[in-house]
Amino acid sequence: MSRSKTSLLIFLTRLFSDISVILFSIVLAYSLKFKVGWILSNYFRLDWGEIYSHAQIEPYLKSSGLLIGIWILTFVFFGLYRSRAGLMPEADECLSIIKASTISTIQIMAITLIYKDLPESRGVLVYTWALGIILLSFSRLAILKFEHNVFKRGKGTKRSAIMGNDLLSQDIAEKFFLFPTLRFFYIGHINDTPPDQLHFHLKKRYNNIGLPSDYKSILIENNIKVLFVTNYTKEKETNTPIEQKTGPDISEVVKFCKKNMIMCYVIPSVYEFTNSPISTLDFDGLSFIQILLHTNSGFNLIGKRVFDILFSAVMLILSSPIFIGVYLIIKVVSPGPVFYHQTRLTKGGKSFEMIKFRTMIPDAERGSGPVMVSETDENRFIKYGQFLRKSSIDELPQLLNVFRGEMSIVGPRPERPHFVEKFCKEIPGFEQRTDMKGGITGWAQINGRSVLTRRPEHKLKYDLYYIYHWSFLFDLKILIKTFFVVFKREEAY
Repeated sequence: MSRSKTSLLIFLTRLFSDISVILFSIVLAYSLKFKVGWILSNYFRLDWGEIYSHAQIEPYLKSSGLLIGIWILTFVFFGLYRSRAGLMPEADECLSIIKASTISTIQIMAITLIYKDLPESRGVLVYTWALGIILLSFSRLAILKFEHNVFKRGKGTKRSAIMGNDLLSQDIAEKFFLFPTLRFFYIGHINDTPPDQLHFHLKKRYNNIGLPSDYKSILIENNIKVLFVTNYTKEKETNTPIEQKTGPDISEVVKFCKKNMIMCYVIPSVYEFTNSPISTLDFDGLSFIQILLHTNSGFNLIGKRVFDILFSAVMLILSSPIFIGVYLIIKVVSPGPVFYHQTRLTKGGKSFEMIKFRTMIPDAERGSGPVMVSETDENRFIKYGQFLRKSSIDELPQLLNVFRGEMSIVGPRPERPHFVEKFCKEIPGFEQRTDMKGGITGWAQINGRSVLTRRPEHKLKYDLYYIYHWSFLFDLKILIKTFFVVFKREEAY
């Protein structure tokens, strides 16, 4: 199925579903308002609810075309017939439905004040609003699931390849899988050899389809419609900066793509040395690369702090039985303190003592000095310690750090001073992580979790994305996603 036919199918599916659901909501709202008492009296012999003998459904059915039209036009205005991309598009869809349904109902109420021929029962309109939000949310989520499945199978998408072996080339492929509504169907990487370390979401999906020197035949044989070209680099065996590797001339690649009607996207080299999010500016035909600035206002930060206080207070109360249980377990299985305090750095490089339940033997780093935890550290854990870490129960005491204002619920994970100093020397822009207060969970934590602990350059990309795109809704999405990540114990050790 072609891209245009797929788009038309999904649009018509949304449209017909919305019309059916809105009409059903109007009929059901009328029944709830005027017929509940009659149904209970005639069918169940119950004397409950008022019986309306004068209210008929015909006026509502007669005006339903106008009412549905107002809802549909408002939905168009709120972009509810466009595909959504990004983290948890389901939340964006439901939020837009609530907004559009509310505006539609207000408009209809205003119209009934002018045109008396329309049914003016406020009860029916309010019931329709509530039922519409609920039923439309369910129907739209089902359609969104259908849409994702269609795109994941490659229907109505563009067959896409990526030429490059740097981290950015993996970032691009990762977005293909995370956001299928972008409509790029991943065919593979054009690369000499697969990278030694793969992103979390690419572990089972990475596909090397050939050498850069053979890019012409690869693009034609695989029927590639879109090619992304990043800086073609090769990592050294040491931790020293990357060195340039000889590859196809970019100008020749672009020329070949134009000749064969292949859309070609070339990542500007400025992206690599800034290590900051960028955007493009079209200045009267001149294209510029803009380095994004993050401008979190005081009002937004106040709102974030209020949320942190309320959320941490509620969670401390709800999790108090877990606190008591874990406290007793650690006391029984291992001598020493129950809580573990570790110096971390947060906003502005300020240090604080982060609190965790102790999961390792006392003085676990006495002989090694500061080290990062890994899957091979089983001998350092106390009994049940590995379970506490994998289930993230050991992180619960950090709610106290949040309540005291030392941390936030969502933010870049605060790092230890030893590693901050080390990574700042090795990774450009690493110090930007402290532009926001450290968090218990974050964008990096739901995209790899512990696997990113030993890949700070990769974690930095996620943290910078969060800092420059932060919003209250983004925080809520991360929190919801965190629940599922923790529940499935993805990449936890």
